[in-house]
Amino acid sequence: MRTAISPDRYEPNDTIKSATILRGNQHIVGSLDSAFDVDHYIVAVGSKQTHARIRFTAPHDVICEVLTPSGWRSLPSSGVTEYPTSEKSSLVLRVRSREGKMVTKTNYTVHTSDPAAHTVIERKWSDENITHMAPFPSTEDVRLVPGGSNAAREINVTAAVYDSDGDMLAPAGEQVTLFAVDYDPETKHKVILAEADGYTDAAGHFTAKLRIGDCRGPGIVGPVRMHRHSNRPEYWDITYVPTAYVVATLDDKRSVARPSFFQHVCKETYRGLRP
Repeated sequence: MRTAISPDRYEPNDTIKSATILRGNQHIVGSLDSAFDVDHYIVAVGSKQTHARIRFTAPHDVICEVLTPSGWRSLPSSGVTEYPTSEKSSLVLRVRSREGKMVTKTNYTVHTSDPAAHTVIERKWSDENITHMAPFPSTEDVRLVPGGSNAAREINVTAAVYDSDGDMLAPAGEQVTLFAVDYDPETKHKVILAEADGYTDAAGHFTAKLRIGDCRGPGIVGPVRMHRHSNRPEYWDITYVPTAYVVATLDDKRSVARPSFFQHVCKETYRGLRP
């Protein structure tokens, strides 16, 4: 048996019986402290999950293997590999030095994910000094009302990632990319305003500030006259894109959340107390 001399946070996992359990989507950094260290992991999945994706990165002298019915099989050192699995038949991984290689302390990463995971935009907001009166897109026979999700130059977005069972993923590890888009539903013309990517936290969330900048053309309407509801209403003329939206994709673009619309404010002009 190979034993770790200077263990990392996932030790002891030198045998299958003492393997570290990886649940849900995870992105971990482990280490081999010598040519004799071997790390084992079990990828545990939800009740509806049928496959797991594994991405392994390490120096050339370190390999990751998955246990199959025909024995240990090496994973590629880059890219994502998908394997069938289930709640009753979890994947077993082991990380070790290549035969004949005398590895000193070396770090590696293992990223596990659910191919059926999906993203949802949970929240979007702006802290900018604007009126926040750009109206919601209206339905037929419903007048425009102020108070939609407004943003002029930057918007904060929180996306959540759910697994096959519909539960929010925890712990951290799913890579998410957020996009903000100006869009015209009539011409179908769209412009990507900004994007940001990162990993979900322990609650299954990823939050980023998208610097969307000025309106880019598609979908601009207005100016629309709006006012505050008060004893002496203050009037504004607002030009905006009512069909701007944000979406979130997972690391290999396999899942796209339903677009979440916001009002991209182009210009606000104060008109005083008279309509």
